[in-house]
Amino acid sequence: MFTFTINEMEKVMYIIRNIFILLFFCSSLYAHDYENDSVFIDHPWMKIFENRGAGYFSLKNKSNQDIKIIAAKSNSIKSIEIHNIILENDVMKMRAVKDGITIPSGNTLEFKPKSYHLMFFGIEGMYHKDNMIDVQLIFENNMVIDVKFKVDDVKSSKHDHNH
Repeated sequence: MFTFTINEMEKVMYIIRNIFILLFFCSSLYAHDYENDSVFIDHPWMKIFENRGAGYFSLKNKSNQDIKIIAAKSNSIKSIEIHNIILENDVMKMRAVKDGITIPSGNTLEFKPKSYHLMFFGIEGMYHKDNMIDVQLIFENNMVIDVKFKVDDVKSSKHDHNH
């Protein structure tokens, strides 16, 4: 059986308390969601291929009215478009969504591969896995939500032939 003096026990309790605080703050660093009174945006992430990318996230309408996402922009990306994948004559095709997407009250829209997603064109700078890219999601009625897309995958067609 272990025996501790009061001073040693206080040190142990201090260390345990600090471990719990550290674990709490570390877990909040990986929390990757954004919200206001109207929307909840969960886990924005993206794949990058050279200077293009595709962004995904979950968008929940928490309000009692329909909301409409109409655009996205970023200082480090030349243009961002909302896209959808459609099946046309047994062929999957990607199409830009020109007038935005309405999310009914209480509903969730998933931006995911082979469905709705954001297309990033002209990504400036060099990004690596786990980097974050600042993006503003723009809704009707002048609502703007600042989010960070976590880079999940980076691919390049550049191949070094110097062996």
